[in-house]
Amino acid sequence: MLIDNFSPSLLERLVCPVSRESLSQSTNTLITPSGFAYPQGDFRVVAGDMKSTAWGEGQRHYEKFNKKWVSRDAAFYRSVDTETTEIYRQIPLAGKILDVGGGFGLVTQHAGVDSRQIVCIDPMVCKWESIPPSTYKEHYALLADVVRIPGYAEHLPFANGVFDTVHMRSCLDHFANPHRALLEARRVLKAGGKLVVGLALEGAFRLNNSGFVNKTKRKLKSSFIGDLYEHFFDQHMFHPTEESLRKLVEGAGFQIGQYIHQVGYSGVVYLSATKAAVRQSGDTRKI
Repeated sequence: MLIDNFSPSLLERLVCPVSRESLSQSTNTLITPSGFAYPQGDFRVVAGDMKSTAWGEGQRHYEKFNKKWVSRDAAFYRSVDTETTEIYRQIPLAGKILDVGGGFGLVTQHAGVDSRQIVCIDPMVCKWESIPPSTYKEHYALLADVVRIPGYAEHLPFANGVFDTVHMRSCLDHFANPHRALLEARRVLKAGGKLVVGLALEGAFRLNNSGFVNKTKRKLKSSFIGDLYEHFFDQHMFHPTEESLRKLVEGAGFQIGQYIHQVGYSGVVYLSATKAAVRQSGDTRKI
């Protein structure tokens, strides 16, 4: 199975991302009554927007970045933990959590949640056993038991209303279709469920930039040639402004509550939003 830590009980929440039918297991294949099949539990449904050259380049960039991340030292991991733990003190994650685009599920440690609460979905296949013995594996040992599923944010293989929280950190700007991804997040949330988004806005940078390379990046991003820098050296699909991020989230049916800026950065924000009620013909109902 390409699904890490797969168990038959997971099938209670899984559905076909195309037909939304229930799934059953046949050896290492998940199948629907009408015949959709997902060998090895691979839910990476290749829709039209996933075939774009720009999105493919961005995904390859992310996978290279992940390999470098796994090779960093303990001091680096501790510094990241310190930065992000404060975020999740202010915006805690609770209940059954779907970590979208979360890779191996670092938020498990950063937010201090039980690994049994987390399900991660990412286009990259994330198998814990594939990581050789390393500082990363030792430092993030809590991640070993997280369920990790290969799939796309725009086509989530989960039934309606099965999660209390959907978490999207540093990934919304990688999606081929962020609006569809947010609609999918809304669909799989329970009534009143919470969406948490962390994102670098347009022109974001670290405040304590040190070293020639980082200082140069900062100057380029804030200069008139910033657009050229983004085009040639940044594989994100887009960088929103604060206003466009709010409109994107609210336009997908969420009501924004908390909105905070990450300490030590300019333009890196986190927000929490509640799945809003939908008003139809004078009535309000939860979906």
